[in-house]
Amino acid sequence: MLLIALLSAAAAIAQAPVPRPAGALFIDGKDVLARAAGRPAVLAMVSTQCGHCAAVARVMQAESADFSTVFFAAVTMDEGADPTAWSQKLSLSFPVYKGNREVAMKFLGLTDAHLGTPQMVYLDRAGVIRAQSERLGTPMLQASDYMRSLVGALLKGSYGR
Repeated sequence: MLLIALLSAAAAIAQAPVPRPAGALFIDGKDVLARAAGRPAVLAMVSTQCGHCAAVARVMQAESADFSTVFFAAVTMDEGADPTAWSQKLSLSFPVYKGNREVAMKFLGLTDAHLGTPQMVYLDRAGVIRAQSERLGTPMLQASDYMRSLVGALLKGSYGR
């Protein structure tokens, strides 16, 4: 009985494996990843009330200036968020979309209600997720040095080889 309970609990917090095809990310009926159009992408699922999310958005802003051929975007997950105001407050030049927790959970391949923010996703040119935050977050994926390294590998097509 204990084994069954443990396996059930593990399934409840399951995360889809990486690498995997990203699929669509629909916001207001449009697939926002279609804008990546064969380019690598860096995507952050954020809460506008989260200091770590603001910090990673600033890192993304700095990196987007150096990697103009990469699609950078953020999706808000908090109810009542104003992505335009948040973007202006942080002086972001990349798009910030108004999403919600359900959209994020589905895209991230998560089934558990507990979710750390920000959630980082790195996609290659073919739309394959090559790196993704763990359910409760992965600070390493938010760091400038690591982001630069991952983006460089995605641009060269050498990630995971």
